[in-house]
Amino acid sequence: MAQVTKRSALAPKTNSQSKARAVFKNRHVPRITAQNAETPLEELQKKLRDTVNPSKEKIHIRSCRPTKSGAIIIETNTADDMTRLLSSTQISEAGLRVQKQVGWLPKMIIYDVPSEYTETSLRTALTDQNKELLEPEVRFEPKFRLGPKDTSVVH
Repeated sequence: MAQVTKRSALAPKTNSQSKARAVFKNRHVPRITAQNAETPLEELQKKLRDTVNPSKEKIHIRSCRPTKSGAIIIETNTADDMTRLLSSTQISEAGLRVQKQVGWLPKMIIYDVPSEYTETSLRTALTDQNKELLEPEVRFEPKFRLGPKDTSVVH
């Protein structure tokens, strides 16, 4: 007779889950904007390149990308690199403003959700199925529903 092993409700996280969580936790991302709101993005990038020399200031930059709102997001390797950027007087003298980027919630689509679920019932159903969503640093917000209104399930 085969023996059936029962899995614990609080089973250990898989390797991919812990790696994904580590990627989002260890991000050091300052946001750079111009103090003058009318400054175009190209001019902002030029000012930043002229002002900050990463090799001279020993700042390790992982990536740099513009946003739709006209800011520049810089991802640094360590928190120390981010604090060097935040406390840099050269950047503020050039007319740039550096702020710590607030955390964002990634967007995801959950398929085949019963259409009679409200926001609170969806939240409780998800936390019942995924115990790691109960941790205080994990946040999620249902935003909207997709799909036809006359069906029993939506996305």
